[in-house]
Amino acid sequence: MASGPGYDVEVAVIGAGAIGAAVAAALAPGRSVLVVERHEGPGRETSSHNSGVIHAGIYYPTGSLKHRACIEGNRLLYEWCEARGVTHRRCGKLIVALGDDEIDGLDAVAGQARANGVQRARVGVVRVALRQRRRRGGATARAGSPTLRTFRPAPRGCPATP
Repeated sequence: MASGPGYDVEVAVIGAGAIGAAVAAALAPGRSVLVVERHEGPGRETSSHNSGVIHAGIYYPTGSLKHRACIEGNRLLYEWCEARGVTHRRCGKLIVALGDDEIDGLDAVAGQARANGVQRARVGVVRVALRQRRRRGGATARAGSPTLRTFRPAPRGCPATP
């Protein structure tokens, strides 16, 4: 049990980023938990540099640990965001082949995405704007599952401690 001026708690969690907040939330039921953060608010260091993408498991070999963890984590994170009103948008992912020499690789990525159960994985030709000039892209693969989410509110879903 940690104690100090005004604190008498069973567990102290150092850091209020994504991991610290998750650990504190998991430990909080039935325990007194203190989260110690050196910044002015939660999620201000490493967690703030997160891309905010909820990955779909497009690239990993089907059935691998990374693939299984990504699929399960994807489902759990959607549930968590929806239960707590965390802003997120299922916008999909656009993977671009910039030339004909990259199309075979793009076909392989789209095939792996389909094998992994990623929704709407397909290949097609589109026009892309690149560095403010219009160019013809060789092809694109579109997958429907990756999502952008807002990180900042996430640690606030952790139960508060006195």
